[in-house]
Parts: sequence; structure tokens; C-alpha cells
Amino acid sequence: MNAAEQRAADKAAIDAGAAALRHRTNQDRYAGLSRPDAAYALASVLDALGLALRDVPEDVRRSAVAAARELARDS
Repeated sequence: MNAAEQRAADKAAIDAGAAALRHRTNQDRYAGLSRPDAAYALASVLDALGLALRDVPEDVRRSAVAAARELARDS
């Protein structure tokens, strides 16, 4: 996999993790979650990382992808 393909795969993983987190948070709000701010903030951070993936240090990128995959898997 070349660098562009890897970035695309990483962005897809980050986008999926952010979407899963938002979805779960929205569902939790219906169940009475009163302070969803932290979850929405984390989803926004993932969105920002996904948009700037080319400029993100390698260790940050790896950590973001791992966290996003974990979030998507837990959905």
C-alpha cells in the first residue's frame, strides 16, 4: 500500500470512529446522558485529525487510527 492509499485508509478509519462515537452519544442522550460535550469534542478532534492527516506526526496518526478503530469496533 502506498502512502496515499494508507492515508485514505487511515482517514476512513478515523471518520468511522468519529461517526460511531457521535452515533453512540446521540443514542445515550435519549437514555438520559446529560453531558455529551466530551464525546462530541473527541469526535471533533478526530474529524480535525482526519482532515489534516498529511501534516500530523506519525505517532499521533497511529494513535488516532487505533483509537478510532476501537471506537468503531465498540459500536
